[in-house]
Amino acid sequence: MSYIDNFHHIVFRTKLSRETIPEAEKRTMLAYIYKVSQEMGVTVLRLNAYLNHVHIFANLPGDLSVSDYVQKIKSTSSKVFNNHPQFPDFEG
Repeated sequence: MSYIDNFHHIVFRTKLSRETIPEAEKRTMLAYIYKVSQEMGVTVLRLNAYLNHVHIFANLPGDLSVSDYVQKIKSTSSKVFNNHPQFPDFEG
């Protein structure tokens, strides 16, 4: 049996780096990202966001590429938060 640690610090921005993540509501988004990550088998060690970007420090399973992970997080969160009442200006 082999053991793989695949740690990554991932940072991505909102569309056009607009400040569309309200500080008072960011926990909603972070909880969503954490949930999706868990469903993908990703161990999130640290997670934070600020106005126009998100930081994720995570250990990805060996069979999951960073690009597939980020694509899933960005596409699903855009669908959820583009029309979310707590994120009126959000454009993922």
